[in-house]
Amino acid sequence: MRAEFASAVAVGDALLAEARADGDADHEVQAHHALFASRLFRGDLEATCHHVDHMLALYEVGRHGTQALTFGGHDARECGLTQSSTALFLLGYPERALARNAEGIAHAMALGQPQVVVHAHNWGSMLLQLVGELEELDRRTILLARLVDEHGLAIYYPEARILAAWRAVREERDHRAAEEMRNFLDRRAAMGTVSIHTYFLMLLADAWLRLDRPDEALAAIKEGLARAEAKGEHLCTAELHRLRARACLARDAHDVRGAEAALDAALAAARHQSSRIFELRAACDLARLWADRGERRNAHNLLAPVYGWFTEGFNTADLKDAKALLEDLA
Repeated sequence: MRAEFASAVAVGDALLAEARADGDADHEVQAHHALFASRLFRGDLEATCHHVDHMLALYEVGRHGTQALTFGGHDARECGLTQSSTALFLLGYPERALARNAEGIAHAMALGQPQVVVHAHNWGSMLLQLVGELEELDRRTILLARLVDEHGLAIYYPEARILAAWRAVREERDHRAAEEMRNFLDRRAAMGTVSIHTYFLMLLADAWLRLDRPDEALAAIKEGLARAEAKGEHLCTAELHRLRARACLARDAHDVRGAEAALDAALAAARHQSSRIFELRAACDLARLWADRGERRNAHNLLAPVYGWFTEGFNTADLKDAKALLEDLA
């Protein structure tokens, strides 16, 4: 898991072309499988869903459901459902995302292969964290840690511990939990797993901000942005810039110019990916910044069309927050 995504996409495109030329549906399933995972981590959200949809149209449980140990140690359909749920959420479809995530878990359970079940719970947890389904995330991480122990799938243990420690920071403001996040992130890298490293650095930055440690947050953000640039792993680039704005203000409340520049970068990155959720978060933060200096009308005009685009997910934390802010700005 070296996180060389440009190379991975090029290889995936070649595999797909070869499978189609040969009329080999089995290999086409796995080519799409390779491509949607790489595309997601690059932040290519619409392309992720495109490859998942093509894979799902070709997938047959009786034929492909036994191939987990042959291709990647997990099932293509489970992987597509859980990973595209993250893409769907960021694209602005929270209800469809949660439904697809649940479908991925159900499919993994039906197959009954331990490595597939663990993989589904692991990658499905990302969506729960992003959406803010924290009680279900707690249940999922506890179950994931237990399954990892039962089946000796140690590669997934650091992810479970990082998420659990992030929750401890939120609930208990435990500084030791943030240090534990860093330790397990390094342990994960030492095991040779460095894909989606920027997502976990984003969580670490968020944890340090919650603990009023902006310097540590900025260090994690700097590391995450450098890695995104080096590896093309841009799934969380917009959110890293948004957190950079918060860290700038936490370190110096007068650094409005630095915060605004970071939020402009967050908006640009989110719009480039068509990530409506990350765009909404950045727009909320920038609207608050403008409102604090008396530009309430501009703040409302910035946020209103971003929020107005959504057609579902109005019970999620992101949309509730945006609605409350718009009402305050009206």
